Amino acid sequence: MPTKSNNEDTDMESESSDSDEDDKEEGGGTETPVLQVRKVSHEGGVNRIRAMPQYPYICALCADTDLVQVWDFSSHLHALGEADTAANNGGSNVFNQAPLSKFAGHKDEGYAIDWSLVVPGRLVSGDCKNHIHLWEPASESTWNVDSTPFVGHTASVEDLQWSPTEPYIFASCSINEIITIWDTRTGKSPAVSIKAHKAYPDELYASISPHEASTLAVSSTDNQLTIWDLSLERDEEEEAEFRAKTKEQVNAPNDFPPQLLFVHQDQKDLKELYVTAALF
Repeated sequence: MPTKSNNEDTDMESESSDSDEDDKEEGGGTETPVLQVRKVSHEGGVNRIRAMPQYPYICALCADTDLVQVWDFSSHLHALGEADTAANNGGSNVFNQAPLSKFAGHKDEGYAIDWSLVVPGRLVSGDCKNHIHLWEPASESTWNVDSTPFVGHTASVEDLQWSPTEPYIFASCSINEIITIWDTRTGKSPAVSIKAHKAYPDELYASISPHEASTLAVSSTDNQLTIWDLSLERDEEEEAEFRAKTKEQVNAPNDFPPQLLFVHQDQKDLKELYVTAALF
């Protein structure tokens, strides 16, 4: 019976080694991914954090005290990008770093905060005592915070949202069941206030797509996430044709408005959503 030569054994081992390397290159390996972490000491608990859209390494934080702070995390992001940095591997080091700006003029803790998509550095922050304060950038690393608040709600301000197209317009919602539109050019009183809900407005969260002004994503305590296009109108002929094809009755009730594009029902206790890219 013929036996393998040493050369044949070597060739087979080489082919096996090449095959293993190919598997690793194609993602077939079993290497455990490493999570890289940088920890920064913060005064108080963090209720909410928002990154500036134009410069994502600049972040604003609402604390569980009356503090709202702005931080520059660029050095930490740079360090995380250095694969050979030993301190990136989830170590216990906590970096002591001073915030760029700190505002203690709120009357209570808060959860509402939002950066303007139109004016880099422009910020609004709200608290549980119904006050909203406007932050205007004075330079790349300093802000002037108006000590006189916008006051129109009678209870906690739960969320804030700048207009995606208008530099002076933002919206707020409150536990007092009111949604309010503000224009920073016209003083500290609401431009429009709407009685919008029978339940707390913080039980309904909405986010406008930054690429489509008419598109809206909404989540609520009915455990649904929905996507809407407010530019659409009802087409009765198209609906009748669709029902005829699906053998539905023409006089069947319209459970869903034409603006409703998508419904997701697989999650429970939805608390927040945020659109970061084009929906379609």
